[in-house]
Amino acid sequence: MKKIHLYLCFMLGLMAFSACDKDQDSNPIYQDPTTFVLNTPKYANAEYDLSDANAVLLTCSQPDYGFAAAVVYTVQVATQSDFSNYLELATAYTSARMEVDAKELAVALVALLGAEDKDDFPTEAFPVYIRLKATVTNAPEGNEILSNIITLPKVKSYFALEEMKLPTEMYAIGDFCSWEWEDAPAMVPVHSNPDKFWLMVWGEAGKGMKFNTATSWNGNQFGATDGVTINGIDYEAAADGNIVFKESGWHLVMVTVTIEGRGYLYTVDFMEPAVYVFGAANGGIWSADDNWKFTVPTTADGEFVSPALAVDCDGSDEKNLRLCVVLADNIDWWKSEFIFFDGKITYRAAGADQERISCKAGEKVYLNFSTGEAYME
Repeated sequence: MKKIHLYLCFMLGLMAFSACDKDQDSNPIYQDPTTFVLNTPKYANAEYDLSDANAVLLTCSQPDYGFAAAVVYTVQVATQSDFSNYLELATAYTSARMEVDAKELAVALVALLGAEDKDDFPTEAFPVYIRLKATVTNAPEGNEILSNIITLPKVKSYFALEEMKLPTEMYAIGDFCSWEWEDAPAMVPVHSNPDKFWLMVWGEAGKGMKFNTATSWNGNQFGATDGVTINGIDYEAAADGNIVFKESGWHLVMVTVTIEGRGYLYTVDFMEPAVYVFGAANGGIWSADDNWKFTVPTTADGEFVSPALAVDCDGSDEKNLRLCVVLADNIDWWKSEFIFFDGKITYRAAGADQERISCKAGEKVYLNFSTGEAYME
């Protein structure tokens, strides 16, 4: 009997130990790593010609976090061995084997060396210093660890410039928002036209406006300045570059961005502030029909009002309310459509079809573009 009792105790102990092991496997315990090794490439002493290479191969060993963690690696580059000045490359990696884009590295070296033009950039190979930063997603704060520094003693680079890209955001600022960036309205991206943005805006006589791709006075704001073409409005160009309105009224404004060399050119089109009802709610007219144009208010806080709707719509894909502005003959109306939910105007912008809404014959739509509010009655 005593032997049976000892055997049961032994078996229970093994089961408890096994359960503990399983619990640790499913709930790994994070520990701060103390070492992180970036391997020196096999051919580190050879010359790396970035103009003739697609990538620079780096490998490392994962820091010891106590378990096989999902690690994000970023590459830091310097031209001084003490890393007193360095840049972190934008591309991140989730593997301990990294093919670092040669052009991305070359662009960073131009910035690190402070080269203003091609003549400032060295024509001979020079040493480049690299280390990695490792982080674990959802780990405790301060989990970052830096690797050792490796040296590539002979890197031949070139005057590489970052690729110019179209801006993804555009803002309008002026007296209509008291020149406060925090209140500046975001312009609406035009679907399938990444170079275009639109906005319905009130212009007060004697007051001005400008545009920028960021909500700040960062020197990139533009208005009646060089590199900007302004169409469709009689205006004055202020000394500070503001577009100053000669008459008060509402405007449909479209900004088109063009890349030229290392800079941007802008075209600002001021158009009739025309809003239309399209489709089933107007009886099936799918064009900019003047009979289905909203009336335009004469004050900044006034409401745009639609004609009385012609048809009951149940909010299905076949029968629903559709609203839009029309920007140009070559831009389909649905690329600048919008609707409203819970009393707020919502723009399709570059997104997918919006949720369909219902309406009743005889109702009118009321839009306030100053406040973003909307309703039907």
